[in-house]
Amino acid sequence: MKNVHEPKAIDLHKLKSQVAKFNKIYEDKCKPIRHKVYAHAERESIGKTCQLFDKINVCEIQSIIEFAFQVEKVLWELMFNGRLHSIDEFAIYEGRRKKDVETLLLKIST
Repeated sequence: MKNVHEPKAIDLHKLKSQVAKFNKIYEDKCKPIRHKVYAHAERESIGKTCQLFDKINVCEIQSIIEFAFQVEKVLWELMFNGRLHSIDEFAIYEGRRKKDVETLLLKIST
């Protein structure tokens, strides 16, 4: 237990500031698609689907997904192994997740 890091508010605050960048992309570009196309399918937005998708590119979607995986790894290590890591210490893709993300991005981009 000597080398175990006990999570502190400052640890999560640092992570929160990194999340803010990706949250802005999600709120501005992904959430309208989720809300108007997939979740609630408003009649007036059906013809505007392409306009909604034109506001975001595949690279932005990929960066959000990759970052989410990195956050998961940081939180997992902190909560279950007592190790504090930075986002940059984790590989973005791991095995099956890489294939899942690539399949998702291919579906979105076609």
